Amino acid sequence: MIRENASAGHTMFQKFRTLYYQQMGPVALRNLLPPGIIGLFCVLMIMLMVSTDNSRMFSSAVTISQDVILPFFKKPLDPQQHIALIRWVTISVGVVFFLGSNFMSQLDYINLFINIVTTVWSGGAGPVMVLGLYTRFGNTWGAWASILNGTIAGVPGILIQRNWPDHIYPF
Repeated sequence: MIRENASAGHTMFQKFRTLYYQQMGPVALRNLLPPGIIGLFCVLMIMLMVSTDNSRMFSSAVTISQDVILPFFKKPLDPQQHIALIRWVTISVGVVFFLGSNFMSQLDYINLFINIVTTVWSGGAGPVMVLGLYTRFGNTWGAWASILNGTIAGVPGILIQRNWPDHIYPF
């Protein structure tokens, strides 16, 4: 019972500490800048957030459509079908982003995202580029095996990064 409470306490401490450090910059800006400049800064941040999210969702949707879904079709899609596919994948990516942002806590969020992207890229795409492009035995099955192997090999590290306060902290 005590161990469970301690684990929950460590997790809550890490969440509050993370939020505390994330709020230091906005509070400092609020105390340093006049009200008009604060409003312009907020509008700028919202515009930057929307443009970044749009670019990331479109880039993810096009990559998934072109590199994952389209190779399974026997014949090429016509332009209307291709655009419809990209739209549906974009909506799906948006739903995944929305659900992920609702169910993930703010505990090392940016670090976790960087770990996931680096794991997939380094563990899977690196061997695809090096061995797939420059050897005679590089093919689609090898590329898929490399991507999946790199992704699966990185899952324990991602889980440790995500859940370390419950099990490791404070040693």
